[in-house]
Amino acid sequence: MKILDVLQIKEEDKYETGGVAHYTTKTISQRLFFDKVKEKDKDGKEITVKDKDGNEIPVPFQLNSVTNSNDLQEGKTLFNYLFDNQKVPPQPEQYVAFVGCFTFNYDNLNQFRLYGKEGGTKEGTGISIVMNSNFYRLVGKSPVQKKDRQTSQDDIREHLFRCIYFDPDTSQVVSVGHRDFHTFYKTKEVLYNRENREAHIKEITKDIARYKKVIDKKVNDVRKYLEELKKEISEVRKQKIDEDLLYKLLSILRYLVKHVAFKEEQECRIVKMINSSNKDYTPIDENHERFYVNYLPLTNCVSKIYFGPKATGMELFQSLLTYHGFEEVTCHRSTSPLA
Repeated sequence: MKILDVLQIKEEDKYETGGVAHYTTKTISQRLFFDKVKEKDKDGKEITVKDKDGNEIPVPFQLNSVTNSNDLQEGKTLFNYLFDNQKVPPQPEQYVAFVGCFTFNYDNLNQFRLYGKEGGTKEGTGISIVMNSNFYRLVGKSPVQKKDRQTSQDDIREHLFRCIYFDPDTSQVVSVGHRDFHTFYKTKEVLYNRENREAHIKEITKDIARYKKVIDKKVNDVRKYLEELKKEISEVRKQKIDEDLLYKLLSILRYLVKHVAFKEEQECRIVKMINSSNKDYTPIDENHERFYVNYLPLTNCVSKIYFGPKATGMELFQSLLTYHGFEEVTCHRSTSPLA
């Protein structure tokens, strides 16, 4: 719980609560912003689903099963450390982890090359959707989900956590997800205001120094708490406790610990554990290739959009956003160089 508290994005994280970015294809973006939920009636005809007030329901953002991850060590890095690389006994997959993956960097060439691919082949053709704090739970309740949670939009929102980047070779926490420091200088005051440019740069440099201290403290705290957790687990295992219970207690944390090789992604995540037998929460796509849960629609949750350096149709997309009620969302062209 101490570690999760350190990793959770809160209101006090003033340099990051402006939003986090989700990189995806332009096709998926269009579906999220412009399409409505549809289903087939008893005759097999496709119809648009409406809520109790008769309003069409927008397509929601989806949290995907971690089995779709590009990291073969997903969920294993933490256990390898805590259990000294001993073979962890097979665990009953009663609960499945579903994650939403984000980054603190809105306009990042590496992210556009990895995830901004239309058709999985054309690099830099995707879109970075910047979610504001309406998309996740900033303050209030414990990260532990309560059984009696209500179903209003406010209560559906989940906590957002930084990822831990861990080096298995040295058993060290290398970093936690955070903004790249150079992004602080990418403000319109610095980019376009030449009259007070130097003053703005000087103030931003001070902000970076303050921010770096905050992140360094988080890294040191996580290191300390992980070492304490490892010692506690070593002791309780000697008492032959129910290890299935131990794995469940670590279920969220295990999916926040990533191999150090992925640290450039500066990732943060929403993690939702769902009982795999709960048919109300675990849709499977028609091709049986994705296991996911619906989260929230993007209504009132997006501040801006960055088009990848090779993405086309930005002006039309901006017009469609206005037409579909996203007047406050602005589109920007990525400044990342990509030949």
